[in-house]
Amino acid sequence: MSSTAVFPSTAGGGVSFTREEINACITQLCYFCGEEEFVDVHEIWGSDFQLDTCCYASHENWVDAMNCPVDGRVACEYIARLLDQYINTRQVFISSDEGIRIDFGLTVKKWERGCELGQKDVKNFINANHRHNAAPAGWKYAHLIYNGSDLIAVVWTGRPVSRHLDDGTTLEVNRLCIDHSLDRALTWKAASVGYKASATEAERMGYSRLITYTLESERGLSLRYARWKRDGAAGGGSWHRTLRPRVDKADTGRKVRWSKQLMAIRCLARDTQHSDHIQEQSA
Repeated sequence: MSSTAVFPSTAGGGVSFTREEINACITQLCYFCGEEEFVDVHEIWGSDFQLDTCCYASHENWVDAMNCPVDGRVACEYIARLLDQYINTRQVFISSDEGIRIDFGLTVKKWERGCELGQKDVKNFINANHRHNAAPAGWKYAHLIYNGSDLIAVVWTGRPVSRHLDDGTTLEVNRLCIDHSLDRALTWKAASVGYKASATEAERMGYSRLITYTLESERGLSLRYARWKRDGAAGGGSWHRTLRPRVDKADTGRKVRWSKQLMAIRCLARDTQHSDHIQEQSA
């Protein structure tokens, strides 16, 4: 690929273009057809896109550049600048299949009736993508995490599985499931964003505590990032008993319980009203 044909000079190492450099670059004459060079984003679907260029040879030059490890980094920066005219993106990156993809950033939506995905669809997503558990039976609420138009993760929150913790003030993140078939760049921070979204909704509903479990072999980095507390080892083992036969459908390894104390909004409002009422009576 000829760097003078498409890109500004990249001498000096780092690749960073100003808007003036981009405009100057795309208003020069095309190296291939001799006409005024034209490069723009023609169509976007999911994290993929299609370029529109002044001639076929220029388009092929771009395709070669995007599949080249060296020129691909330059193309990423260039395309990101072009996209700035139309949409907000988190980054443009070289995917694992050596193509260039668009990272739109994460959007969190709470599941509601009438949503484009039904509860059965959410369960199917978990069953297809969760590493070691199937979808639970019921929920209090769920959050869907998108990158652009692609569903990349689901957070399923319900009552605690342990009846000893089901005290009416505690909820449990029963499943947090990410589609690991996607590039890691597209799912970056999805887990921690999901935990934060679940905690915010639990607070809004008046709950004071949120818990979840990880396998002992998992580090829980996303939970630490979301400021959850590691309570320690909890549970694990088989549910099967001689007098109560069970078929284990989940991982029977040791678990670690994590928790997050919440500032329950409804409880605070109720306590404030009660305090004001007492003050009025004593006045």
